[in-house]
Amino acid sequence: METPIKIAVIGTGTAGVLSLSRLISGCPPNYHFYSIHDPNTPILGIGESTTIAGPNALWLGTRFSLMTDSQELDATIKLGVRYTGWREHDFDSHIPPPYAAMHFNNFRIKEFSFERMRGLWGERFHEIIGRVDAIDNNENCAKLHMDSGDVLEFDYVMDCRGYPEDYSDYHQAIIPVNHCLVNTINKPGAWEYTWHVAHRNGWMFGIPLSTRQGWGYLYNDTITEREDAVDDIAERFKTSPSDLKLKEFKFKNYRAKTYFEGRLIKNGNRALFFEPLEALSGTFYNHVNEYFIGYLAGQESMEQVNENLHNIAEDIEWFIAYIYHGGSNYNSKFWDITKEKMSNFLSSNVRFQEHRGMMTSIGDYESAQNYPRAIFPTVNWRNFDRDLGYNYWTDPKRKRF
Repeated sequence: METPIKIAVIGTGTAGVLSLSRLISGCPPNYHFYSIHDPNTPILGIGESTTIAGPNALWLGTRFSLMTDSQELDATIKLGVRYTGWREHDFDSHIPPPYAAMHFNNFRIKEFSFERMRGLWGERFHEIIGRVDAIDNNENCAKLHMDSGDVLEFDYVMDCRGYPEDYSDYHQAIIPVNHCLVNTINKPGAWEYTWHVAHRNGWMFGIPLSTRQGWGYLYNDTITEREDAVDDIAERFKTSPSDLKLKEFKFKNYRAKTYFEGRLIKNGNRALFFEPLEALSGTFYNHVNEYFIGYLAGQESMEQVNENLHNIAEDIEWFIAYIYHGGSNYNSKFWDITKEKMSNFLSSNVRFQEHRGMMTSIGDYESAQNYPRAIFPTVNWRNFDRDLGYNYWTDPKRKRF
């Protein structure tokens, strides 16, 4: 019998679960996967929005379907993103048919997925309870030092343990928000898109679940005082600040300098965290899985994996800057600072300049598969350009960066 190749995935947040689901479905039968997690480690539990990669990964690894299993994850279909307050009129960022994404309750995804994977994959799926205290990343294997004192050895380890303890091996992104106030409303969300609502201090996402709504007020706490942000979100929900029961998250925006080294590959917030505009961090985590599968199949070198992931991360960063740099309907300190900072960033970003040049020469409906640097189909880029009033691609007289 062929010796199993053992791969550990540390962490059972969304990235960890989706990675297990995608990897176990994408690797040969001699690959065995081990979920290693500490049940005492909390997850954020806001309610999440995916790109099309999320339900696809779940389908491949667990046979999750929105048609038959939506109640298991409190899930709703996502057909795109609606932007409100960014320009005079609302506009939509569509997911092109026949695809769809979803919103789901991330408190539920681990138990559902693990039960399904046990049934589908049998002895190829393993679960180990415990905390990883240290990782030895050697040439031939990775060794995990557990809180129990055990040392576990694997051929490869995917690290999805969340935010890093030390940011010295990370690039800090230029993204302008760093604080989130989450307000949950206990009634179903009756819309089929993720809401992106601009406000004077940043923007707010709205996620519809089948039993509740999750709203996240994003702002920069070096520009806006917390008290002002709380007053603003209370006003928006027509309640008093004292009646709000807010969850609160302060975060950095960053990307790893190296994603894959030796026998260790980073994913989830261990690899990258950008604010949730268009759920593009999830897009990146999916790319990590796909390139890792390609590496294991001998189709990608480690150097190629790192280069490709570096380029995708940079493209997502400048896309976020592209959305921000034209401002919103609000004249405020946040938007004045952000517009100038994002415009300066784009003016010196080589990959954005290359993208701008290519967008002027390719057809409206050419797919992103034929344009590998695009994180959206070309038609979406042209719609953003029109709806945001930039007209960089379509008006030859428009001043360009």
